[in-house]
Order: sequence, then C-alpha cells, then structure tokens
Amino acid sequence: MSSVSSESKAGAELVVVSNGVQRRFPLSKPLVTIGRRPDQDIVVAETWVSRSHARVERHGEEYFLVDLNSSHGTFLNGRAAQRSLLADGDRIALGSADGTYLIYRNPNQPARAAEATHETLSTLLTGRLAGEKPGDIQLLNLYIEGARAINAASVLKEILLNLVEISLRLTRAERGFVFLCNEDGSLALEAGRSESGAVLTEASGISQSILQEVLATSSEFIKSEGDPGLDGRESVIAPHLRSVVCIPLRKSHFRESGGQGVMGMLYLDSRVENGKLTGVSHELIRAIAREAAALVENAFLAKSEQEAHAYQRELAIASSIQQRMMEVKIPSVSFASVEARNISCKEVGGDFYDVMRMADCVAVVVADVSGKGISAALLASVLQGAVYPQLLQGLSLDQVAAALNGYIYNKIAGQKYATLLMMRLYENGELEYINCGHLKPLLRSGDSMRYLENGNVPVGLLANAGFTGGREQLKAGDQLLLMTDGIAEAEDKDGVGFGDEAMEQTLAGEFTLTGLFAALDAHRGEVPLADDCTALLLKYSLEHP
Repeated sequence: MSSVSSESKAGAELVVVSNGVQRRFPLSKPLVTIGRRPDQDIVVAETWVSRSHARVERHGEEYFLVDLNSSHGTFLNGRAAQRSLLADGDRIALGSADGTYLIYRNPNQPARAAEATHETLSTLLTGRLAGEKPGDIQLLNLYIEGARAINAASVLKEILLNLVEISLRLTRAERGFVFLCNEDGSLALEAGRSESGAVLTEASGISQSILQEVLATSSEFIKSEGDPGLDGRESVIAPHLRSVVCIPLRKSHFRESGGQGVMGMLYLDSRVENGKLTGVSHELIRAIAREAAALVENAFLAKSEQEAHAYQRELAIASSIQQRMMEVKIPSVSFASVEARNISCKEVGGDFYDVMRMADCVAVVVADVSGKGISAALLASVLQGAVYPQLLQGLSLDQVAAALNGYIYNKIAGQKYATLLMMRLYENGELEYINCGHLKPLLRSGDSMRYLENGNVPVGLLANAGFTGGREQLKAGDQLLLMTDGIAEAEDKDGVGFGDEAMEQTLAGEFTLTGLFAALDAHRGEVPLADDCTALLLKYSLEHP
C-alpha cells in the first residue's frame, strides 16, 4: 500500500446533499471522518448513521471510501462498500438511500465510464442476473440500484426511457412518458415509449387537461374507466383512454411534506381493459415516480456540479487576468515613497489603486466600485483604464472626475458607481487632491493626525454632478493614508467591525501598512472578509531649506 501523501490533489471534495441543500467539503486532509458524532469532520445527524460511520482516505493521488463497521452500512452507487476506490461523480449513502448523501468530486480524475450505462441497464431489463429471473419488485429494485450508479446528465434520457419501459411492463399500460419542467414552468417531453418498445418522440393523444391539473396542484392522478374524475373529460373521450396515470416528480425535500417543487411528471395511459390499474400497481407506480424524481435530481445535480467547476475555472482565469491588468509597478520618486496593499474578498475584486510618475509630480489613485464580484471587477478594470490617460493629459482633478462621472453614468445610468480618491504630489510638497465619495484620507504630520475634509459625490451616481478639489502643503516626513471602507468594516466572530477608533489607535502607535493589516488580521481572526480591503501610504520625504 502506498503511503499517505502530505498534499491533497487540488480540487478533490465531497458535496454533502441534505434536503436539497448542498455544502462542499474539500478533501484537504489525509483522513476525513463521517458520522453522527459532533467531532467528526462531516457530521450527519440522522438516526441510521453511526456515531463514527465511515471515512475517506487519501493514498497518493487516490481516494478510498472505508466503512467503519457501521450499523446500517455504507453504500457506494447503491452497493454495499467496505473499502472502495472513489471516482469522480460517485454517490455515497450512509445507512439509507433516503437521507443525506455525498457526491465525490475530483476534476483531476475521470468519472466512471458512462458507456457502461446501456449494458448495465439492458442486463437488468432482460433479467440476465446469474440465471435468475427477477419478479416485478425485484426488477424495479435492481434497475434503481443500477441507475443510481449513474450521475451524468448526458445519459439521463436513456435512463428515463428504460424506466418508462419498466413502468409499462409493471402496469400493462400502452404508452408512457416523462415530462420535465422548463424554467418558464412549461413541460417538455423528455422520454416516451410504447408497449412494443418503440421510442415515442411526440406525445399525441394524451390528456392535456390532466397534465395541467397535476402541474397546477402537484397531486397525483391515477384513474381507470368508471372512476370519478376520468369519465366525461373530452381529452380522455376523444382518444378513447380507459386508464390514465399522471404523478408529479418532486424534488427530494418536498416529497415527505407534500409541497410543491415539481420537476416534471410521469404519465401512462391505456386504451384497453387489461390496462386497468390494480391497487398493487398504484404503489408500484408511486415507487417508480419517486425513483424517477431522484434520478432526475441526481442528474441535474451532476450537471450543476460540472457547470460550477467550469465557472470556478473561468473565475480563476478572470482573477488571474485582473491581477495582471491591475498590477502596479510603483515608480521610484526622489521626493516621495509609495506603499500599497490590496486584498480581495472574492476571486475578483472591485477595489484598485494606481501610482503614476509624471514630469512634475507623482499621482496616486484609490477607488472602490459599489458591490462585489464580477460586475464590480469589470467596472473597476474599465475605470482604471480610463483614469490613467485622463491624468496623463494634465487635466485638473475636478475635470478628470467630471469626465469619469459622465462616462460611467452614460454607460450604466446609475446602476453602479465608484468612490474615488485622486492625488497629485509635487516636489515642493504641494498636494492636490479630490475625494469623490471615498473615505477621507488620513494625514499624519509629526505627532498629530487629521482627516482631509474635501468631499464630493461618487462618480457615476448622478448625471450632472459638480466636483471640486482641495489643496495641502506637506512637510518632510508627512504621510497620507488612503483606504477603502472594507478595512474599517471587517468583522470579528461576534459581528463587531474593526472600526475607525481601533484603526486610529493602531496608526497612532505605528503609522504603517504592516501594523494596520496586522491589527486587522488580529481583530477578525478566521472570519473571512466581507469586502475588499485596499490601503495606500504616500510619504513626502524632501527636505527644504
């Protein structure tokens, strides 16, 4: 047996699915424990789960599922497992198929071959099981066990076609269909078969009124000729239907409560007397509908997981591009020094800073776009690209602010805006600045600290906003701190923000970015940032006689 590696293969994780809610657990440790006991890595508080039920072990680049002598067993893709190698897409059940389950995800490993689907299901359907001919219930259970092993949306249609075929055998109905709901609530035919095994691509002659009734009420319809509710319907009389079954396929967390959450429906009908349903068949049909719903939900989950991985990859690429686009090379200036730091709370951020050396001055910019995520990052990139040429043209800061305001407002009409702080520092210590809705810059001169009071509205917020700047005369050793509000608003585990007072106390003792961010990290501990944090320190250093 290979030794346990000290590093996790990137991307391996378990997706824990409980009552339709997903949470992700990265497999970052050599051993990950699963059970009902509170000290387990993944806690599943269900009665059929043992206190210490199972674990996932990493050996080299492989992951194994190990049952820990649990009372009700551990199941991998519907089969009892003692120690099994995991593959991307595997489903893990703990003691019961009806409760919380886990999906193993590892984009660095191939999923179990989907090509085996047809052979597996065909074997179950024809009953070639070690010479045994299964009965109806056994056949249904065997099919479900095999189908549960498939967690790929690409084979959902074939799974549903075979499930319809089993439904027709068990009920002696003539036709069967599975409809799935579109995003707009309409129904789309996903699978259809006749009793002869032919694939039906059109659902002609079915009772549309029954379909719409079941969709609207989320209640089952199981009727045969003579039953109240079937006779007298025009959509039943015209095609001479004598038995109709229509059962909603509900999402897992609605099945027990009887609520809505309909993903689609199973529809069967028959024109002949021997298609009349029995009481036993009713229970079989309900069982098939429940399993069809589970299969559809699993396939959709697999699809959403694949899309989520693709989205994360795209987001990582976007983050890398943004970091390169916003990478700032701080120029060397004889009369000043600049230091800056930025931390994004997400993969991409809405804060940015820039430093530009010009013929007679050094210019600095700090900005914070409203909101978070991709939309904020996109506007931040656009804004940074627009600021640079405006400043190079030598426009006054109020002219630059007005131009940026008009550009952003005309493009997105106030949906997004940005707070912005721009400064120009000249060799003689003269400072020009303009504050557009941003935190006030903090000036430290000798032993005293004060905020610079100039203020305007954010850029992009109002169509015809006016902007005015301010001026200061700096002395050698004076320092200016420009920050975004994510620093003061960073919370600890009790939800208490870092705050202006704590920030000012920190800076009174040590007016450095190192001291500021150390105090920030000590305050929030392990609590993740809720907003981007950016700070820039500008120091004027030229002595004048």
